[in-house]
Amino acid sequence: MKNYFIFLLLLLFSTKSFPDQSDIRGLLFCNVLADEISKMTEQGKRAERPGGNYYSLGVYFKQDLDKYLTAYAQKNKENDLRYFIKPEDVKYFRTSSNNILVDFFENKLVHMFPNASDIEIIELNDHLVSTLTDKEISKSYLSDELKITYRNKKGDVLSKTITSKPKAEALFLYIDLSEDMLIGINSKDSTHTSNITASIGYSYEKNMFPELLSFTESIFQDYRIKNPGAYSDGMGFGCTYDKPTAALIGIYNPKISFTNLIDSQAVSNADIYFRVSYFKAEKRIDVRKYIKIKHGLFKNDFQFSSFPFDFQTLNYSVDIDSNSLNIYPVPVTGMPDFLRHMSKKNISEWKHDGADYVVSSVFREGYTQNNLTFMHRYERNYHYYLFKIMLPILIILFVSWAVFWIHPTQIEARFTVSIVCLLSLIAYTFIIDQDIPKLAYLTFMDYVVLVSYFFSVIPTVQTIYMHHFINSKVDTRSIENAINFDEKSRKYYLAAYAILIILILLSVLNASDNVIKGLSFLSKNF
Repeated sequence: MKNYFIFLLLLLFSTKSFPDQSDIRGLLFCNVLADEISKMTEQGKRAERPGGNYYSLGVYFKQDLDKYLTAYAQKNKENDLRYFIKPEDVKYFRTSSNNILVDFFENKLVHMFPNASDIEIIELNDHLVSTLTDKEISKSYLSDELKITYRNKKGDVLSKTITSKPKAEALFLYIDLSEDMLIGINSKDSTHTSNITASIGYSYEKNMFPELLSFTESIFQDYRIKNPGAYSDGMGFGCTYDKPTAALIGIYNPKISFTNLIDSQAVSNADIYFRVSYFKAEKRIDVRKYIKIKHGLFKNDFQFSSFPFDFQTLNYSVDIDSNSLNIYPVPVTGMPDFLRHMSKKNISEWKHDGADYVVSSVFREGYTQNNLTFMHRYERNYHYYLFKIMLPILIILFVSWAVFWIHPTQIEARFTVSIVCLLSLIAYTFIIDQDIPKLAYLTFMDYVVLVSYFFSVIPTVQTIYMHHFINSKVDTRSIENAINFDEKSRKYYLAAYAILIILILLSVLNASDNVIKGLSFLSKNF
């Protein structure tokens, strides 16, 4: 795990550590390197896929991307735009009990932890997780043996001991994704359109590929001797290759797919290139594959029960084609491009409110495929619905309430007011239907409209009843009873409406998982 952190730290700075590719000497060197590596590949002297035997505990804990975002926002206020979050300063997701969650287990531990999703870690080596700092938790990865006490979904508290064992030919792909531009969100189709750049990184270590590293270093040193002044610091280099060149020189090309990308043309038009970086001091070659997709249409699973007080997640689901090999997608630690490179400016109707990710696996075509899903949370701007729909509905109900001040014998006037109010409410149904799909369940807004229908119909029904009552008994007492009934309606009509709406609101908030933060405290307290 320590090497993992070092790798990410150096990789983060790699694009700033090497000469600009616009330098003609650098371009010439990259051509020389490509030719020589291509020859080496043809001679069968280089492994097609990185990886090798290593020792690992095989368990990884979930990071908290929102903590990175908070720290990044604070640094922006201080005008400190440097890379301030070191990869080794990992920030873990904490539960309400200040415990941590399991991100994923390697295949060798699947039999020990069946149904491993959402396992809450209570103790590490008999130390309460709630009392440990994130750095202390990170140190547990350096242990040869780790005792875990955890709580599963059923609420059972169990303990198991994991021993560090070698895992042959395992490969970690460090996945990152930059949301270059969010073009739009379509609530009705549960889709969003954006420009993204996905990157998949891996490395060749000296101890696993000594021949490759020695070969690369010899080319680098030979080129520096023949070209004085090129790469004068001698610390390393960085070369960018397009997809055909990368294939020609034999660079390992990890196969991934975006499972929720529903625009096949966007994939065929994607720009793919590779960045090869050599670190002389660390004796390591890093490779990153970049995939740039423009105007990609992504499908999401929007939930609308709390609409318009809902937030939705925009998903980017990346599948790793592992073909039963031990290939694991790992989110970049620290401040990934997924958080840093995205413009957090609010778009129409939506406000950015955090990020998350999920590592999972699915069984497909006879193999276990690993998946990494990035998620941006966006809160709906409810003010539009509050002031342009709910407030007018309330005003219409106030107008219908005026029926109770019209004399019971003025039947035509009472009918005119109540019917016009009911028709006005029906018009709002068509406005709301334009924003969300046809659902098999009711949203909070649906409940508001239906209850408003009911309370708008009450004055009409009451007028019909009183008209029949007065006409059947035409006397002073009957009219007085009708007037008294109107007086009671004035007191309880809107009060009953308000109480019913509040009860529905609390019920919907308690049953919904995606309620905006401004109202989430209600769902916790009621």
